[in-house]
Amino acid sequence: IEIQIRTNEMHLVATQGVAAHWIYKSGASTVNQQKQQEWFRRIVDSQSICSEDADYLKLVKHQVHSEEVYVLTPKGRVMELRQGATVLDMAYHIHTDVGHHSVYAEVDRVRAPLHQVLRNGQTVQIFTDTTSQPGASWLDIVATSKARTAIKHFLREKTRISDRKIGIQILRAGLVIRGFEGKLSEEMLDGVAKEMGYTNPNIFYKSLAIGEGRVELIIGKIFEILKGKREGFVTSVLTVNDDELSVVKMARCCLPVPGDKAIAVNKTAMVVIHRYSCRAGNRGGGKKNLVRWGDTSAVFSSSLTVTVHKGENNLAYVVSLILDMKAKVVSYMLEEGEGEDHYLLNIRVKTLEHLTLIIQSLKQVKSVHNVVREKKCESLLLEQA
Repeated sequence: IEIQIRTNEMHLVATQGVAAHWIYKSGASTVNQQKQQEWFRRIVDSQSICSEDADYLKLVKHQVHSEEVYVLTPKGRVMELRQGATVLDMAYHIHTDVGHHSVYAEVDRVRAPLHQVLRNGQTVQIFTDTTSQPGASWLDIVATSKARTAIKHFLREKTRISDRKIGIQILRAGLVIRGFEGKLSEEMLDGVAKEMGYTNPNIFYKSLAIGEGRVELIIGKIFEILKGKREGFVTSVLTVNDDELSVVKMARCCLPVPGDKAIAVNKTAMVVIHRYSCRAGNRGGGKKNLVRWGDTSAVFSSSLTVTVHKGENNLAYVVSLILDMKAKVVSYMLEEGEGEDHYLLNIRVKTLEHLTLIIQSLKQVKSVHNVVREKKCESLLLEQA
């Protein structure tokens, strides 16, 4: 037979924790023991929402020295708050999420604003809305350190997320201007921040958001990293204008036009221009340059597949519309289907804007089911991690 013997103090510690030890020594009643243990647990739990030691110390001081006011929930639960506490303080006392989404309350069944100060014995019901969020003005209407600390934490986190979002948008916009169409993960950008000497990525994004970060320098660093990851990645620029058109050739696989993001591939004596998303242009070796389109009076080939409902005059109407928009139809090929026909048109346009306007105009025609810009190569969207 095994027998365990323990004193009342030992039992209290075993069942209610080490905090019960000093309560037992003080000779407090059972009710007071529970009350003081609840207070002690609140002090410990507050550590999780305090990001700075000074905030936690201030919270503990308020908990120790403040006088209390007791209010009730609609279900009769007694809540202990410091004197001067408001409806919003009670909301945060219930739960941080309740506080964050509070909109108003009913105090003794009368609607009350969040800043109303509570008195002993009042019954309070908090109403929330998931679209509601704390603002800086909320700091002026709370009296408890727990509510103040939770609001400050939320505002700091909101600012951090906003700075990060703005910083990433600035970098991605800069990369697009440089001709990069791929996607960069946030993990990679965090790595770039470390490469730039930032110990905390949040500081990196904040410097970009407030204009302190050197965007061009950072984008250059990103290109260096990408270049090391993918052989033949493009960083230099070739301007294509009327003078250059005599020594360059537009790739037949993707048929680029001015305005397309494009690359120039130099494998032999002839430089071939591909759309940036063209797999043929990105495959294999050869020197590659990003293309910057200059002024040119030339026209460029493009292919469209126009799907129309079966009818006698559809082709004539489509061709007439294209001609009216100052473009030229060089050739066409018909593929008949059930209930609809597909016309593959080879046309000449001046720019991407010109081509886009033609496509949009064709889509407005009642008999036209769809219009697609064609290319023979498989598309390639660069994915960088």
